[in-house]
Amino acid sequence: MARPPVDAMPLPDWSVMTPAAAMPGSYADCSATCVPGRVDLARLVFVFYATPLFRAERLVLRAATWAAGNAADLAKLASGSGTAFVVWRVSRRAARQIWLIDRWGATMSWLAAAPSQRRTRLLFGSLVADRPADVAWP
Repeated sequence: MARPPVDAMPLPDWSVMTPAAAMPGSYADCSATCVPGRVDLARLVFVFYATPLFRAERLVLRAATWAAGNAADLAKLASGSGTAFVVWRVSRRAARQIWLIDRWGATMSWLAAAPSQRRTRLLFGSLVADRPADVAWP
């Protein structure tokens, strides 16, 4: 089965990350794809951060920052019972979207699942802030 195309698009107005993207000097991008069937946010978050690319990124981050993150932590983030994963914490979460910000307040990620009757539009956005956001980490 062929992989569905991923298309660049503007960050939707309804994204919880949109206000931060409007800050002067910020750079935001967004990509979307449609897949058959219904995919909820929990499944999207788990699968997205469990890909080989992000597992490799977690290894680099663990070596550079000593921040641990495993499948159990990811499952908590995906289900909504966790608020942090490796160097990211949840900034905002809604029924179909999640916005994560890194511990330095410089980069942000946004995921959304927008299901319809027979398919789900999956969206991913990232934001790089010109100046770090205020982030309070324990």
